[in-house]
Amino acid sequence: MKLGDRWVCQSSLREAVAPHLHELATRTDMVAHLAILGSTEICFLDSAGGRTRLGAPTRVGWCLPAHCTALGKAMLASLEPEEVDARYTYGITQCTPLSAHTLADLHSELTKVRAHNGLAIERGECFANVGCVGMALRGPGGGVRAISVAGDVRNPALDRVAPIVAAAARKIESDLCVTAATT
Repeated sequence: MKLGDRWVCQSSLREAVAPHLHELATRTDMVAHLAILGSTEICFLDSAGGRTRLGAPTRVGWCLPAHCTALGKAMLASLEPEEVDARYTYGITQCTPLSAHTLADLHSELTKVRAHNGLAIERGECFANVGCVGMALRGPGGGVRAISVAGDVRNPALDRVAPIVAAAARKIESDLCVTAATT
């Protein structure tokens, strides 16, 4: 029921972002995602697939730990450090040997994301074979949301697609502001 409520509330966001996800997937030949932030997890609202399918559970409606995904780190970095602390009062569970395992590690990662204007890159932190580039979306409507592309962790294109993800996020933010102003 909770997921159903979340779905209904986010349907207009999904509709607005869907064309951008498809374009992002086409341009990068990776899987593009839209997600929102729960307390300490992300929930996938939509995805568009590239030719390369991931060996990871990134289906719409699935939730993953925020601290070990580029989507989650991008969204957490948009919050004040004290709010991040409040969300992780029970500590952090490591998903792979590469993911943050302490709150200090997470804050170090979030500092890097902020230094890169909100762009987060992760390689094998949630799933050993998957890498991801994500960026939070700012704008009207409340909630913390982000887009990303994901692919094989060994793919050197992950670094090269970062500007494409950033440009798509800015375009989506602009479109969301225009839509909010006309409604």
